[in-house]
Amino acid sequence: MDSFERFKEKKLPPIECFYSNLYDDFISKELYEHAQKVCNTFNIKTLGEYHDFYLKTGVLLLTDVFENFREVDMNTYNLDPAHYITGCSYSFDASIKQYGKRIELFNDQ
Repeated sequence: MDSFERFKEKKLPPIECFYSNLYDDFISKELYEHAQKVCNTFNIKTLGEYHDFYLKTGVLLLTDVFENFREVDMNTYNLDPAHYITGCSYSFDASIKQYGKRIELFNDQ
């Protein structure tokens, strides 16, 4: 998306417009056909609607994965990963619970 006007477009851009910097290549014909099928199946009328649908499905998938992760870890360690700001602080508490010992503070600079 190189401008806000693109959100109003009524159809998918041609396959040549779908370039991945990550893979340094264009998307496959199968992926482009899948995008067209998604537009038809969900009655997506503009590129903006496709953009929003793409983001919502990604967020929902990530939410499902994180909720599964929370459930497994709450059953395993009795800790809720959602109550931690970083993965480091969570893994520190999980390791203490796992091994049952307190770690002494480092005093040597």
